[in-house]
Amino acid sequence: MQICSGIKTPRYDMRTTHEEADVILVQQAIIIATQVKPTCIKVVSDDTDVFILLLYYYRMTNMTCKLLMEGTSSLRTTANIGATVKRHWNIIPELPAAHAITGCDSVAFIGKATALKVLAKGVKLTSVGDRTATLDGVIKEATSFVGQCYGGKQTDNMSKVRLEMWLNKTGKRKLASPPKLKSIPLTTESFVKNFKKAHYQTIIWKSALQPHPTALDPTDFGWSKDELSKSLLPVTLKPNIAIAPADILQAVRCGCATNQPCNSSRYVCCHAHLSCTAFCKCYQSENCHNKWTKVTNKTVTIVMMKARMLRDSPTIQRVVLKHTI
Repeated sequence: MQICSGIKTPRYDMRTTHEEADVILVQQAIIIATQVKPTCIKVVSDDTDVFILLLYYYRMTNMTCKLLMEGTSSLRTTANIGATVKRHWNIIPELPAAHAITGCDSVAFIGKATALKVLAKGVKLTSVGDRTATLDGVIKEATSFVGQCYGGKQTDNMSKVRLEMWLNKTGKRKLASPPKLKSIPLTTESFVKNFKKAHYQTIIWKSALQPHPTALDPTDFGWSKDELSKSLLPVTLKPNIAIAPADILQAVRCGCATNQPCNSSRYVCCHAHLSCTAFCKCYQSENCHNKWTKVTNKTVTIVMMKARMLRDSPTIQRVVLKHTI
């Protein structure tokens, strides 16, 4: 419906199967700009997704009219879309993908400011949001981008970036407590599940000018359908998979400071049938009498020397790298 000077006019040509209000708002603003060709268009919205899409399509459609985004409150600043596009011309094509990956309305948050700095270096995200691109190729591109956002080099292994970040943070001399998990990247598996949702969202955004785009199955992109609530729920783990290994979940360590450490079930590790580690008072040494340690002595536990300094911390993170001989 078009309302101009109090006159209502049906606009059947503006019908769409898009469901998101953000997309429809931008879609209709672009249609008005290209068909009616007014001197100025004002879009009233406070939503960041709308702002990103207006920037993207202003550049993509080579708009020349004045396009403003006004907030719903007089306290909000009015954004001049055209001027913003001109100032950040080189990174505009990558903004929808970067915004989705680093956190939008439907994707978990990672970070923003650093992402813009990485884009300014010339990093491209051309395949994210491309329906024709292979998922493996898209994931590789996104992994490299996020890895650089965390200060790492180009990589295709997010778990490696996570480990490097953890080692870097725990290596600081004045560390009072272990780093917060939210300060380091996701594991590769978690990142892929989260990124699929970002890819799905970017596909929707990049098809905003199509009134009836080909429907996608959200269950192929990290969502599951909940029939009871008639809604989509994020998939975080595969069915019947524990959130962490059993010994990590139990998070046990013993204070076996005796002449014959760990020689009975009164010690926590023995009682739990777990191998001792360098975090225990026995340091998993040859003097340890824990039979479960003896059973698993073919595994060499590599722990940095700082583990001994941190072992008495009440918030210690039990991070052990195991390499089987």
